[in-house]
This record gives sequence, C-alpha cells and structure tokens, in this order.
Amino acid sequence: MKRIDWRLIRPPRDSSEEGSRIALALSRLWTRISDLEDGGHTESHLLELEKRYLKHTISPCEASSAPKIDDDPDWQTRMLEEYEYLDVAEDLEDFLTSRRNDPDCERCPYASNYSLFPMDPCEFSAGALEEILNDKSLAEQASVGMKPPEMLLFAQRLEATITEGQFQEHPAIHAEDYLEKTISFLRYWGKMGFSIEPALLDERIFELAEQPDEQVYNEPTLH
Repeated sequence: MKRIDWRLIRPPRDSSEEGSRIALALSRLWTRISDLEDGGHTESHLLELEKRYLKHTISPCEASSAPKIDDDPDWQTRMLEEYEYLDVAEDLEDFLTSRRNDPDCERCPYASNYSLFPMDPCEFSAGALEEILNDKSLAEQASVGMKPPEMLLFAQRLEATITEGQFQEHPAIHAEDYLEKTISFLRYWGKMGFSIEPALLDERIFELAEQPDEQVYNEPTLH
C-alpha cells in the first residue's frame, strides 16, 4: 500500500490576501524542510522559520479547541504511568508541569483514526484510497494538495462512491469505515479553513526541494 500522509496546512491568523499568502508559503516550506530533515539550512534558520510559521498560522489544536492534558480528572495518574514507562530523566514535578498544558491527543475527538498516531494524530494516511476506489482518477486525487473547497468537493465525491458501492474491500482495512473517516476528516478541517498537502515520501520530495523559497525567508512584512 502506497504511503500518502495528508498534512494539514494551517490557516492564517491574518485573513487578508497577503496574510494568506504568507501562511501558505510558510506552511509548505516548513513541511518541505521537515521532510528533507534540514535541507542544508542552519539550525538557527530553521528555528526562525518555525517561529514565524507558528506566529502567522492557527494550529489544529487551537482551531478545534482540543482538550488539554489537565482537563482530564485522572491526568496525574496517566502522566505518572507515562513518566515511569518512558523513564524520564527530569524530576516528576517538572515533568508534570511541562506536560499538563499539552494537547491531550488521546482524548481529542478530532484525532484521526487513520494516522501515524501518536506521531501526528492530525494527519490522515490516505494511501488506501488508491487501493479501494474503483475510480482510479478519483483515487489519484489523494496525491494532490487541496484547498478547503476542493476538500469539500472531494468529500462529496467519496460520499457518492459509498452510495454507489464503487469501492472494494482490502485485507488491511475496513473500506467503508475508512471512506467515512476520510469524508469526516476532509469536511471537518475544510470547514475550519485548513488545506491539506500530501507528505512527500518518495522521489517527489526532491522535485519540491528545488523550488525557490527566498521570497519566504526575505519577506519584509514578517515581524
């Protein structure tokens, strides 16, 4: 099964055309450099890029009002078990303090059922679409980046696929459940203003890596 991981492109805090352009450029550039590990850039350069990226975009946790660790009445017991399991070097109190305000992905209703959880529960592993959809031209859409309107249209077409029975089962996955979760993912995040970009885990990464990014690094309006 081909691996295609949909990553969310965070929407801009500034809804102006300029703000949207900056947010999209930063999101795609950050994704690209993450895939390339360092892309030949210095650590300080990457830290500055990440700082600007976080400043100008809205995170999935913020947009969805995701629960935090200490929202769970039993959070200390859970964190103690995690502390012991991970054999953390820092003191327990410091560990609890550092973890209590983190997003609680285990309890988040918007965490994807089909992701590389716990690495990134806001991703969606879309590779199975190429295996189960009878319409191969529709399946190819999984490898293409989509903006919110395209995500909603794709969800509509997948819904029609279920109604018409135009899919096949796969030994590694429950096809109908998978399609329903795909539709929910597309609609929820699309309506929230997020776009998706497929993670480039094959030769396409090298094509994208050659695209210029100077306009992002030298953007004068980023402060």
